[in-house]
Amino acid sequence: MKAVITGSSKGLGRAIARCFVKEGHDVAVTARNTTDLKELIDELKKLNASCKITGTTVDFEDVKSMENYCEIVKKEFGAIDILINNVGIYNEDVVGQNIDQNLKKNLEVNTFSAIRMSNAFLPSLKMKSSSHIITIVSIAALNPRIDAVSYSISKAALKCYTDIQRESLRKYGVKVVGIYPGAMNTSSWDGQDVTTKLMIQPEDVSKSILQIIQMSENATVEELVINTNKPLFNEQ
Repeated sequence: MKAVITGSSKGLGRAIARCFVKEGHDVAVTARNTTDLKELIDELKKLNASCKITGTTVDFEDVKSMENYCEIVKKEFGAIDILINNVGIYNEDVVGQNIDQNLKKNLEVNTFSAIRMSNAFLPSLKMKSSSHIITIVSIAALNPRIDAVSYSISKAALKCYTDIQRESLRKYGVKVVGIYPGAMNTSSWDGQDVTTKLMIQPEDVSKSILQIIQMSENATVEELVINTNKPLFNEQ
C-alpha cells in the first residue's frame, strides 16, 4: 500500500514511517528541513530497500508549500491508500492571555493542514475499495488542558471535522479513524519535570495504526484512545 504521513521526521510520525516501511508499504514523508528529510529517507531505505520512499520539506503554515508536496506525491505515487494526518504543534497559554496569535498558528497547523491534506487526496482515496484517513487528534480534544487553551481548541475542532468526515465518506468506503493519544514520549516534553519512561511510546501508537489498516474491508476502528496508565508528574 501507499501511505502519506505528515510530520514524519520526528516522534510519532517517524515511528509510523518506520513501522510501515518494515511491513513493505511505500511512504511519502515530510520534514521541516532538508537535513532532517535526508536523514529520515536514508534511515527508511536502510530498513527496506524495496519500498518506494519519497518526501519533501513542507511548511504546514504555508498553503503553497503543502500544495507543492501533494503534487509531488501524486506525480510519483499516483493514487494513495492511506493518509495519516500527524503533523502538529503544541504550546501553552491560559485563559486571560491574548491567545490570538497562538490560536491562529495552532488552527493552521493542527486543524487546517488535516483538512487541506484530506481534500487534496480525497479523489484518489475514493477510488479505492477500502482506504484510510487516519488523523492523530489528541486526548486534549476530549479532556481540554487548562494550560494549553489554543492547542485544546485546535484539537477539539479537529475532532469535530474528523467525526463529520467519517460520516460523509462512509458511503465511499473511506475509513476515517481518529486517534487520541495521551502524553507521549516526544521532544515536546523536553525540559519538563515528567518521567518519560511512564509515557506512551510512539511505537505503541504506530503498531496500533498498523493493526487498524490490516483489518478486513468491512471492519474499522472509528476512534482509538491510547492513554498512560500511571501518574506522570512528580509530586511537589
